[in-house]
Amino acid sequence: MSKQDFEFQIKKIAPESIEELMAVSCLNNNSVKKFFNAKFSEIREYEHALLEPVLKETYGKIIYQEQIIQILHILGDFSLAHADIIRRLMLKEATNEYYNRRDDFIESACNKNMNKTDAKLLWEHLSNISKDCRMKAHQISFVLMSYCNLYLLLKNGFKQFNGEENYEKEV
Repeated sequence: MSKQDFEFQIKKIAPESIEELMAVSCLNNNSVKKFFNAKFSEIREYEHALLEPVLKETYGKIIYQEQIIQILHILGDFSLAHADIIRRLMLKEATNEYYNRRDDFIESACNKNMNKTDAKLLWEHLSNISKDCRMKAHQISFVLMSYCNLYLLLKNGFKQFNGEENYEKEV
């Protein structure tokens, strides 16, 4: 994403917390509009009522790998460790294990009052976005470092920030 695109996203979405800034920095250009509409909408849409605690901070949008793991854990009844293995399976080409886990997920989700078609669509959605999702822990580190660097840049000025001043003294 270019600097101009990111600046536009920040201005349009106007993050109010570090969590929102993290979410915005994860979004690609296609997801920005959906996130913007979800943020300013009174009604949040969740694939299933059980997913509200997992998706609440991102306004119903799946952005982080941890959210995929939680969804697999909640609707698929997989352990957290097994859910992470399944998330990694989604990154690879479809295998027998992938299809077996998909069937297990759909069956378990149906047992939790989700219809079969919605469960299949959710699995496909998780498989498609798993490549673009980032780890939340990595994202918070990235955002905090960027925020601190920007603060230092604005407070101290560019010359001091990039070390030009020290270089000129030594030469």
